[in-house]
Amino acid sequence: RGNVVDPIHVMEGVGLQTLLDKIKNGNLPASEHKAAMIAQRKDFPKGIPECGADGLRYGLLTYMKQGGSINLDINVVLGCRNFCNKLWQAFKLSSMFFEGASFKVPRFNSTACISAASATEEAKDLSLIDKWILSKLHNATLECKKGFESFEFAAITTACKQFWYDEFCDYYLEMIKPVLYGDDVGAKAAAAKTLYICVDGGLRLLHPLMPFVTEELFQRLPGRTHSEDCCDSIMVARYPSPEATERWSNKALEEKMGDVLSVIVSCTRKLRSIVGLNMEKTELYIKAPADRKSDSSMKIEDFAGVIGTLTYSDKVEFISDESKAPAKSLNEVKSGYTMYLPAGAFKSKMERLVLEYEKKANDAATRCGDIKARMESDTYIAKTPQNIKDKDAESLRKLSGECEQHRASLKMFLDMMTGAERKALHEKKVQAWSQKLQKATKELEDYNAKIPAKEDRSYKKVMHKLTPKIKKAEMLKRQAGATLDKLRKMEVN
Repeated sequence: RGNVVDPIHVMEGVGLQTLLDKIKNGNLPASEHKAAMIAQRKDFPKGIPECGADGLRYGLLTYMKQGGSINLDINVVLGCRNFCNKLWQAFKLSSMFFEGASFKVPRFNSTACISAASATEEAKDLSLIDKWILSKLHNATLECKKGFESFEFAAITTACKQFWYDEFCDYYLEMIKPVLYGDDVGAKAAAAKTLYICVDGGLRLLHPLMPFVTEELFQRLPGRTHSEDCCDSIMVARYPSPEATERWSNKALEEKMGDVLSVIVSCTRKLRSIVGLNMEKTELYIKAPADRKSDSSMKIEDFAGVIGTLTYSDKVEFISDESKAPAKSLNEVKSGYTMYLPAGAFKSKMERLVLEYEKKANDAATRCGDIKARMESDTYIAKTPQNIKDKDAESLRKLSGECEQHRASLKMFLDMMTGAERKALHEKKVQAWSQKLQKATKELEDYNAKIPAKEDRSYKKVMHKLTPKIKKAEMLKRQAGATLDKLRKMEVN
């Protein structure tokens, strides 16, 4: 019925016109051509972009949990193609540190079961973040084995993508950049060794799902013939086994890194985005919950360098109570941790932030008022279907939450300003709205001056053009006047 996609078109890409021509020249009855072409234009308005064989294969495997009939979304396949590009970029960055006389290929990889003594020797020089990513590689290996044994291929694609995208690329590569570009020779060697093990093991895990790109990258991997299972192709290389990677499993470290990444780093990035900090270095103060600080084997303070790297903080300080936090700071609380961002880091942006969040709060309040007014009308109550009422109620709830959140942020920014700064900002707002009132008044006078006498033959034509502009100017004048009156009556401390 025109809803079947040719795999070649997905792999090589095709234009919309070619898709439409195929419908006309295919075996579909002429009576169904129109409906099929409408569907094709809706599904592929710009045709199908080139996704490659690996992108299509991986995309189809992600659908395996829903049964044999696949309702294919080309954007899913496109996302898999982008995943291939991510692999190339990650490999290109990693391979820079596999060169030179100082680099030595690791003796053991994710396929080798080794003795306890060798495992201890292997882990001797590894940092906490090296041990963490190796533990994550073990988790991915374990999930892949379970997926193959139960034929749940979608679970395998999820495990591989989570390891490469979320853990290896987004976090580990960023965390070890200061080490790899630093001067500590021992730390650089340990990081490069871990990097090699992850790239080698990650490619082996992915190969059954993405055979072409993994083969190409494996051929470029230096020293790939170092181990007992050395081979000319990744196709006949040993697949990583949970038994071999079990030596890297470290649940306590994963839990602590979970606090670092999902709580501290996530909240700090949120605070930085609120105040519009991009690459600017800032100070960061962290108050940890008492029960977390009591863990003597692995302290959260041990991750200060990682936190500083991922949050662009040039100073990370852990404090025992709130009194040691900066007097004026933006803070966020989550899972018992409290993150403080000193106001000095964004003091120059304070006025802009106040005006921005004041506008956001007012806009949200206006939209809430519009929805409430519509919901309270007799016609709405009597004739609107229940599903629409439920949808509007949910929208109102979300908007009300946004409004409260924006007003809380606004109050926080105002509290960080001195009384003199608040008064100066208030005067600027009064001046700005006075100028808007004057502008609207002047525009209204100019429009009225252009109106000819009613007896004039051009009266109707001119009024047809000017009426919308006059109404808009009148509305702006009323709004500016009302806001100005409100500001002049407001007391600022």
